[in-house]
Amino acid sequence: MSSTPYFDVDPPDGGGDLGRLCDHIVSALVPDREGTTDAAALVITRIRGTPAADVVSYDLPHDPRAAGRARARVRDRLAAWDLDELAMTTELLVSELVGNVVRHAPGPLRLRLLRSRSLICEVYDHSLTTPRIRRAGYTDEGAEDSTWSPPFPGAGAPASSETASASGPSRTCCRDPDQPCL
Repeated sequence: MSSTPYFDVDPPDGGGDLGRLCDHIVSALVPDREGTTDAAALVITRIRGTPAADVVSYDLPHDPRAAGRARARVRDRLAAWDLDELAMTTELLVSELVGNVVRHAPGPLRLRLLRSRSLICEVYDHSLTTPRIRRAGYTDEGAEDSTWSPPFPGAGAPASSETASASGPSRTCCRDPDQPCL
């Protein structure tokens, strides 16, 4: 069993150069590299935070009117962010996701929008399971006429994913410790 002593030293240049920071940490942990044959890996990453003004979250009731409320919130927020060109597609996606939560998951839901290099739209529910994506079969009702009229639960997810992908990069699934999210 080996242990690593805790050390508290200032990294060179405030940690701006990650390569130098790695070298600094390794030399502090293993001062005599010549005397060891052990291999080790150190991974450091720089995480860019999202400013609070670029994140909004809305709690929505678990009822059929939630999709309309979500669309209105999306429309207003995208206008405030000067992203009107994304409103129609985002409203369509939010309607599908919120509608699925109301139909298939318990409890209240939450809509979250994040503005960064791309628009990220998340819908959280209180289900303990991850949504299962299903593909409509050729003979399923609505399969030929409309992708937005799914004949069974889960059939709208591929259409939502295709629309989001056509509009640019997207997150299709994420995990919150307390709530599943699409």
